[in-house]
Amino acid sequence: MSLLRIENIQPSQKKVLLRCDFSAENGRLQRFQLKSFIPTIEFLLQKNSSVIILSHCNDKQSYSSLVSVFADELKKTVEFASDLSIAREKALSLQSGQILLIENLSLLSGELQNDPAFASEIAKLGDLFINDAFDACCEEMATIMHLPSKMESAIGLHLYQEITAANSVFSPENKPFTVILGGTGLGPKLKLMQKFLTNRTNRVANILIGGALTYTFLKSRALPIGNSIYEGNLEVDAFQTVEKCELMETELILPLDHIAADQISRTAKTKSVKTGDIPAQWRYLDIGSKTISQFEKAIKNSSLVFWYGPMGVTEIDQFQSGTKNLGKILSKAKARKILAGTETTRFMAENGMISSMDHASSSSRAFLSIIMGNDLLGIKALSQE
Repeated sequence: MSLLRIENIQPSQKKVLLRCDFSAENGRLQRFQLKSFIPTIEFLLQKNSSVIILSHCNDKQSYSSLVSVFADELKKTVEFASDLSIAREKALSLQSGQILLIENLSLLSGELQNDPAFASEIAKLGDLFINDAFDACCEEMATIMHLPSKMESAIGLHLYQEITAANSVFSPENKPFTVILGGTGLGPKLKLMQKFLTNRTNRVANILIGGALTYTFLKSRALPIGNSIYEGNLEVDAFQTVEKCELMETELILPLDHIAADQISRTAKTKSVKTGDIPAQWRYLDIGSKTISQFEKAIKNSSLVFWYGPMGVTEIDQFQSGTKNLGKILSKAKARKILAGTETTRFMAENGMISSMDHASSSSRAFLSIIMGNDLLGIKALSQE
């Protein structure tokens, strides 16, 4: 698949439509997301382009309150257009080096409907289109699917880095390869484990399990889990995956100890317990110190570590230590480190450790889709083949 890269276009003195991924929570932009797109924005500004930023947010909050955040991060004045008519007016007078942020595309009729006519109206705002929106490449949306056919288009620096990082996971030079899986949602992660176990170019050496995934694995081995949440419909699959790891000589490392609590609450009673040694009505809510030490040994001997999913209930301080300590270990590790998953990425960013990662993906679903060998809709739309 041939993709035209931003470095191979001539954006000077042109108005560039830049598609990004920004989500807002209670009107607050996650700054680590914005930082992903700054290199592309700065590249275009250095080429004397003007930049028209396009993005969407599924919770349909207005981007008006985010203008000051953009301006602060970019150290530039950022204009805002609340609808297409205003966007047309401001785009006409936009000069080189200036930035215009368009309202959340989810609020403008046509984007989520994948309407080609809407894409045509957006195309009139600029001269070039750069797609840097990794997560949106999974979606059938007007600017993702139709803009590339309406104007000269290329792939942005961030999107290129995401694709390159995902494609590098199975590179033979990344041996030995360790995968850390946590969080919730065992089903998709079992499929991911199967992919890692069957890849011939760089089969995984170690799989470290934490978070809520742990408890289905323990239940499948007839170990007590108290009142911990598990996925009963996947017990057999979890059991078979353990056997598959043994067959493929991949070390599957389950927690040796945990932080258990009588409830999921900031006021919960907690205690450190060994695996299987948990009061009947209590829950495992984080991994313990012995498990961290065990994980550290595997990480030290790895060339590549891929981490997807937190080790505990990170929303509550009492159950953050496993994820935080694992982050500290990875920060110091010599291995190449790739991070995926919204919760994990946010946690690492908020605790000042994101810069120690070699790559932190802005979209776990897009990143994992590439790892699984699937094509992204937005990438296909950009392809010159």
